[in-house]
Amino acid sequence: MNSANLIEYQNHFASAGKSLYVENLIGNTPLLAVHFKFHGERRTIFVKAELHPLEPAESPTLTTGCKVGSHRIQGISDEFIPAICELDKLDEIVTVSDGDSILVAQKLASELGLGVGISSGANFLEALMAREKLGADAVVVTIFCDDNKKYLSTGLVKNESCKEDYLSQHIELFGYQTIRRINQKLF
Repeated sequence: MNSANLIEYQNHFASAGKSLYVENLIGNTPLLAVHFKFHGERRTIFVKAELHPLEPAESPTLTTGCKVGSHRIQGISDEFIPAICELDKLDEIVTVSDGDSILVAQKLASELGLGVGISSGANFLEALMAREKLGADAVVVTIFCDDNKKYLSTGLVKNESCKEDYLSQHIELFGYQTIRRINQKLF
């Protein structure tokens, strides 16, 4: 990890307090570092993990190295690759369609009452694809980054056509379980 990235990680942790991020501590083995406080003591646990960056199929900036095409998933693939993103330390790049992401976000809202943004639909698809690849015993984690309030004038609230290759048409949602926030008491 270069010094600029280390400083960025340290600054992020100092300002955010609690976070998840990747540290390259043992060769090229990616580790997920989880930082938290327990009984007032700051602790960190490390878990060996696969880390797959996500990009829109319509604008594969990470794959091509430059801005290509346009997409409707706000907050990802913003026409550049940030210096903090060390692609050589991450696993295979996963691409999802913005239309499929919209349909999943709509499904999460209509079937489960989870008002999430389009990127959360994309994250759900990526997690589903990872689970299929890694097998039934795999533990897959994703994050729904924000709610849908700032997307009410976007494609998120419009009718979206379902294409033949979209995964959303095969997804059936039954419920969900919440996990307490890391800043709440853990035990």
